[in-house]
Amino acid sequence: MSSALTAVEYESTVALLRGRRIQRVIYYLLMGGEDGCEVEDWDFGPWHQPTMGVELFTDDGARFSAVWGSSFEHYGLELFRLPMTAHLVGIGEPGRLGTSGRN
Repeated sequence: MSSALTAVEYESTVALLRGRRIQRVIYYLLMGGEDGCEVEDWDFGPWHQPTMGVELFTDDGARFSAVWGSSFEHYGLELFRLPMTAHLVGIGEPGRLGTSGRN
């Protein structure tokens, strides 16, 4: 996703999510270490875990992704009607994708 998200696109996606029931959330964790295979240490306890983004599954089968971006401000949350794989590179390579499924 190289182009910036527009306000109209963002508002349109939010409108699509409104009224749907989120059935499942998958967290894509921040990875680090020399080989990129380790989940980053986080010293703020369990109340907050740094993530690359989350994928939301609704009860009607729709998928949305929320990722950190800079279309509107530095480190702003951006919502897309796309799976997380649309935002990640190197999928299937060791250390390129950290996930933690949560229901």
